[in-house]
Amino acid sequence: MAGILEELKHICDEKAILAMEEREFKAVIGLSPLAFVKLLSSFSQSEIELKAKAEAGRVRPRQRQAGGGRKATLRSPASRLGFLLHYFKGYDTLDDLGDQVGFHRSNVSRTRDNLLAVLLHALASLNVLPQREFASPAELEAAFAGIEALVIDATERPIQRPQAATDQKKAIAAKSIKIR
Repeated sequence: MAGILEELKHICDEKAILAMEEREFKAVIGLSPLAFVKLLSSFSQSEIELKAKAEAGRVRPRQRQAGGGRKATLRSPASRLGFLLHYFKGYDTLDDLGDQVGFHRSNVSRTRDNLLAVLLHALASLNVLPQREFASPAELEAAFAGIEALVIDATERPIQRPQAATDQKKAIAAKSIKIR
């Protein structure tokens, strides 16, 4: 199954990705080759934009030219996106994923975190991320206008109860406020 990740390291052509076996690709990456290619163009563009933004925000001058130093293990955008989606598909341990790709677990963690920022930027540019915060109850109602039933799956988390009586009253009052 790691063969797909190996193939993505050397593939730069979308036609080659589309020619891959769909069942195996979905099993390893979690997307069909067609969906992967659609996401890949936005991912590549987001990667370029975020690198340019980081370069513009640089305080000290570079010590090397851009592209200098050791060559990356995941050279193509397809290999980087495949790496990240494979991680999310199976949540392999960092050691295991490092063995599959060919680097140390600390580099896997750093790479995953950097690529996650790129993926979130790409998904935001495609306008497919859900809205997670609302400024007011009216904004929440507007977002769910026309929806008859809303089911929320939530996990209860224990919180420390305030010790002072006045703080306890504030916490209970805040708890009892309902959003219609």
